[in-house]
Amino acid sequence: MRSSTIAVLATLAIPTLALGQDHPTPAVTPSTSISADAAPVLDRTLAWYANIPGASTVLVQKMSIPGMPAMETKTKVSVLKPNMFSITEESEGKSGGMGGMMMAPEFISNGTTLWQAMPAMQMWSQSPAPKTLDVEATPALEMAGPATFVLELFAPNARVGILEQFESVEYAGKSGEDDLLRFMTTSSELMPAMPITLTIGPAKAPWIKRLSIAIPEGQGGPGMPSEMAMDFTKWTTLKNNADTKTAFAYKVNADWKKVDNLMEALMADMGGMGEGPGGQNQDGAGGHNANHKTVGKPAPDFTLKSLDGTDVSLSSLKGKIVILDFWATWCGPCRKGLPVLMEIAKARANDNVVLWAVDLDESKSKVEDFLKKKGWNLPVLLDAKGKVSQKYGVGGIPHTVVIGPDGVIHSVEIGFGGKDATMKKLNAAIDQIKGS
Repeated sequence: MRSSTIAVLATLAIPTLALGQDHPTPAVTPSTSISADAAPVLDRTLAWYANIPGASTVLVQKMSIPGMPAMETKTKVSVLKPNMFSITEESEGKSGGMGGMMMAPEFISNGTTLWQAMPAMQMWSQSPAPKTLDVEATPALEMAGPATFVLELFAPNARVGILEQFESVEYAGKSGEDDLLRFMTTSSELMPAMPITLTIGPAKAPWIKRLSIAIPEGQGGPGMPSEMAMDFTKWTTLKNNADTKTAFAYKVNADWKKVDNLMEALMADMGGMGEGPGGQNQDGAGGHNANHKTVGKPAPDFTLKSLDGTDVSLSSLKGKIVILDFWATWCGPCRKGLPVLMEIAKARANDNVVLWAVDLDESKSKVEDFLKKKGWNLPVLLDAKGKVSQKYGVGGIPHTVVIGPDGVIHSVEIGFGGKDATMKKLNAAIDQIKGS
């Protein structure tokens, strides 16, 4: 399910999927196999969400780890088409936060303004509201974790977004009167295949009731459960009227600190808490990492195949400013960040800047199909066994490296913190290299 949801829950266990799509594409992703008995359940579920103006639900996640108190988090999510939503934490005196995070952010859009707040740090920001419920268009929403699944159910082209990251969808039987659909993710060296099961109500009211992810053996860590699950409770349909819209408002706390960009402010306050799932910092933002172990050192040389079969070596690029972006098609933050990098490389071509996107452990045909679907003219190198990423100390993606003409690593960017922040940081790095 694309970049942020079913997989955000999975990233707590592994990376990020979601529902939705940022621009129109064909109604069905040909590479996804859908069984004949799964198709009608999938169709009626998506039609249900497409045909109602909005809804609210309370997401409940419980986790028990040996030697620790049981954790339970409750997150209320309300959505009203085309672009109003509210994501707030309902748990009090509990630990864990949204999706297991230690601090739970809040997001409220009244259709005109988007408020983002971190109550635990008494900090908030505001910006123009996104135009749709497409989570990919608002990187900050990745901090909301699995709650964004609800937004994406109501987003345009949800069907394509669901199928985009899955090898297959099968009917898994019934639980009482409810239907079970099992989605199988694609696999790679960084992300083993995972069965993700949705429990869906009967035809008269096919609400999503439960999402569960079976953690592959050896991936969950000591003492971690073999399954992560979230229950969607108290579903209520919302009407698009004046009374309903009054609920989508944020009352600013005068004692709290207002900041321009909540993600960047959190990163600064917490000193950059290191990488989290999917290559992001724990606050969900991407960040410049001046202390990365590779910065200031000669960039390891390599030779990799491009999509047209040409051998490309780093040494052949000496004298240029090289942007290497380690990525994969299943990585949501990567898909958001690559168009920004492409824009930077195009605008700075006269400064001798070149971009190579280094794909990790995926087949040539898979990458080509992805680029064709996106309509991207992206120069890609295939790191089929992940050996080059290991040389560069890649622990999570996206992982963006800027290399100077002298072959020395100038800076490292981990995760994706939004277009403006990435443009600012990478252009500043290029300017610094040019001026040195």
